[in-house]
Amino acid sequence: DVPLSGNGMPVPLPDIAADPPSFDYGVVTIGYIASQAVMVSNQGTADLVINDVQLVNSNCLNFYRLDAPFGNPVALAPGAQMEVMVRFEPKDTIPEPATVDLRISSNDPDEGQLLVPLSGSGTVNLTPPDISVQPLSYDFGMVMPGDTVYKDFRILNEGVGELLVHNMILIDDDMDEFAIVNTGLRFTVAPGDTHWGTIRYAPYDESRDRAFWVIKSNDPDERKVYVRVKGHYCPPCTTG
Repeated sequence: DVPLSGNGMPVPLPDIAADPPSFDYGVVTIGYIASQAVMVSNQGTADLVINDVQLVNSNCLNFYRLDAPFGNPVALAPGAQMEVMVRFEPKDTIPEPATVDLRISSNDPDEGQLLVPLSGSGTVNLTPPDISVQPLSYDFGMVMPGDTVYKDFRILNEGVGELLVHNMILIDDDMDEFAIVNTGLRFTVAPGDTHWGTIRYAPYDESRDRAFWVIKSNDPDERKVYVRVKGHYCPPCTTG
């Protein structure tokens, strides 16, 4: 008989890890948003496949949201990592901290569902801002083909705390005849100050155009302000 010997090779396996393994947002003023990135890494020796990422097991799920919905499965090679951004936006105060688990489903053989506990609390802003937009509606009237017209709007802070405008969108059936110009989509306005925003109108057909400019802020009683704009195409004059 011939003696045989050798060493077995370990089977390559993925190994998921999250940094941080848990996170407390602390106390966040109602109307503000706090963000935290969770880095998901593969510390194993085979590809880690992330199948799903969800927020679960929450007593206030509407306080939390993923920065972007999770799409198709993601494969992480050994040593690779991906970022998951979770935003905390308290809507009101509650007796206990608002908690949620970030659940990451993968092909890790012993941690198929990794949970990252998150928590945070909301507090009332004792120095609230107060948004005022002037005007709240505007009619561009008739505009000649090929022309572009503009209207400036005042965004005032009539409160005693800092106003944070964190997003602005246009709800427009045509989506390209009205546009937001000359202003950032995120900015702050000190008490008593004004920020100017501009809407551009450039019609290209003979329909009557309408849109709503939606301004989202941390004003506690006016989280969204709707500004109505309209106008219509003026057909070119013809001579007989």
